Amino acid sequence: MNRKILNTGTSFIWIIICCLFLFMGISAFEYISETNNIFIIKIIKALALLFILILGFSLLKSMKLSSNYLPYIIFFSAFFLRLLFILNVNVIPISDFKLLHDTAISLANGDMEPLSNEVYYKLWNYNIPFTLFEALIIKISDNILLLQLINALLSSGIVLLIYYCSRILFNEKTALFSTFLAIIFPPFIIYSGILTNQTISIFFILLALYFFLKNKSFSWIGLFIGIAQIFRPIGTIFLFAFIILLIYQLIYDNKYSLKFVKIKLLNSLKLFLSYHFILIITSLVLIKGGFSENSLYHNASSNYKFLVGVNYDSKGGYSAEDSHLLFSTYDKNFEEYSKELIKIRIEDKLKLTNLFEEKFRIMWASPDSTFYWADWYNNNLISLTNYMWVIILFLASFASLRLVNNKVNEKIVLYLPIVLGLFIGTYFLIEIQSRYRYELYPFFIIIASYGMFELYQLIEKK
Repeated sequence: MNRKILNTGTSFIWIIICCLFLFMGISAFEYISETNNIFIIKIIKALALLFILILGFSLLKSMKLSSNYLPYIIFFSAFFLRLLFILNVNVIPISDFKLLHDTAISLANGDMEPLSNEVYYKLWNYNIPFTLFEALIIKISDNILLLQLINALLSSGIVLLIYYCSRILFNEKTALFSTFLAIIFPPFIIYSGILTNQTISIFFILLALYFFLKNKSFSWIGLFIGIAQIFRPIGTIFLFAFIILLIYQLIYDNKYSLKFVKIKLLNSLKLFLSYHFILIITSLVLIKGGFSENSLYHNASSNYKFLVGVNYDSKGGYSAEDSHLLFSTYDKNFEEYSKELIKIRIEDKLKLTNLFEEKFRIMWASPDSTFYWADWYNNNLISLTNYMWVIILFLASFASLRLVNNKVNEKIVLYLPIVLGLFIGTYFLIEIQSRYRYELYPFFIIIASYGMFELYQLIEKK
């Protein structure tokens, strides 16, 4: 009985995810379509790109690659493209990334003042570990190229982990196509030149997922998620997703013996303790070392993200007005005042619903802001990125539809929609930027690649 209910529930989850992907894809296509005349051209271009990707999948499928050499081919192919970008495009840090980099340079030169006096770090002390990481690299070489090379290595590692995870979750053919997409997807390449804390965080998230899929110790899984959380505060969501999946597996297996329940509880405990262990140790080091007054658990502006998230004027994105309010009252009554302001903003439920719809479109369908953060614009590459994103979303929608009935490794594959569902729900409430999609691109690509596999299977049958 439990299994039947779970299967129905799992199918329902994939139907919901399918609808969300479809809405994202349609919205993303609307962003790059303006007039009816252009609309037809856009469709032709999108279909042409899809045909090229299908052809690429066909070639990958027919290639006989040695499993011994394949990981090296994947890693160095990804690294070559990223290195090519870094060496040919002079990406200079801007906005928050410039502040972090400038502070890192000061720290590398023994000057602690920017870290101690900068209000930015008092409000968002979770940026301190990444700043220290940058400072450590700058100690070795003050050339920004070294930081970008490390980013490129991590990005190439992400591609390799996408391959391994896809292969375990689905099959070799899906893994090859997901790898192909990850290697050539422009945002993945361009972010290697941008000094964002997202790249290193994504690497450890995927490493945690890989260890989970390989049935490695949950202590390692929790540790890797904890490291990801140290560099960017998104690890909690991935941790929560693992807990949900463990509960699902317990019910799915329908084994409630004391021994089996103890194993699940022990795994959850290992996950939880190792995650918090690395956070506590890092917090102590930061405080004792004089880098921070508070632990990484401390949030001096807990309401800020929610305040911006329900700002109608900025459509849930960055608001200069809310930012000014935070910086002028953070040490006084910001938390109390922001609570009252949030209550006022969410009073009109119809207006709030419309805001959520608009935020959903902007967050998941608007063109990627990678080019803005790189301060580098290439119209052809921007166009390619937009079309690739549309195709990824439609393929992911098709994959979700197939997974309603195709119970492929459902005990572990379900982790993907759980993660995406949690993030989609979270971004309804808090500040959005299309840049925040970066950490979820691997999950979109993995699901979309299974969609390509299923699509190719249908074409082959005909």
